[in-house]
Amino acid sequence: NTVISYGDIVFRDNILHELINSESDISVIVDADTSHRNGYIDFVKTDKPWSRAAFNPIVSLEQMSAKMPPESAQGEFIGLWKVNAKGAAVVREALEKLSGRDDFKSLRMADLFNELASAAKVSVIYTRGSWIDIDSVVDLTQAGELT
Repeated sequence: NTVISYGDIVFRDNILHELINSESDISVIVDADTSHRNGYIDFVKTDKPWSRAAFNPIVSLEQMSAKMPPESAQGEFIGLWKVNAKGAAVVREALEKLSGRDDFKSLRMADLFNELASAAKVSVIYTRGSWIDIDSVVDLTQAGELT
């Protein structure tokens, strides 16, 4: 199993535990609460929205885009995901396919995840808060409040 994380995020350990314990080949962490965010956001559309009533629902990624209208999104990809050996093979195949595109150097992570979602099941693990994207000194100060 391999966990992949953006280098500018800080998160509570329970998020990592849920990700590590996922039995899916490819799993991503999605924050269902996007109301506090601004800047570049990879919005996510899933087959099931987050619900307080659902305990450990099986949710699949349908689409990821920074251009998605926020009201159409079920959350935000936080930059934390995991693959197992089978999932890594799917990622490798997707990267090989995408690398043949003329615009490959301008593609974003959302493009990779959209390709993955078209080829395999990408499981979504919801969280609500408990992480922060460090883009400024203010963010760094707020990160200290997560502990």
